[in-house]
Amino acid sequence: MLRLQAVAVVARGVADGLPLTVVCTDRVSSTGGPARSIISARIIHRKERSRHAQALVAFRAPEDSKPGTR
Repeated sequence: MLRLQAVAVVARGVADGLPLTVVCTDRVSSTGGPARSIISARIIHRKERSRHAQALVAFRAPEDSKPGTR
């Protein structure tokens, strides 16, 4: 039996003011187009929020330091 392995994507962000972690997978829909299936979604825990905020600061820091960006 052939089993296909799906790649799960973990995404963190904010929706309607709620910090969320969403696990999803991309696939091809029955019509042949792209479709995203949500595996799970939950509110981010306090420690995760802190790490997420630190990662965003580190990610945005090089962009903000370019001349003429503000």
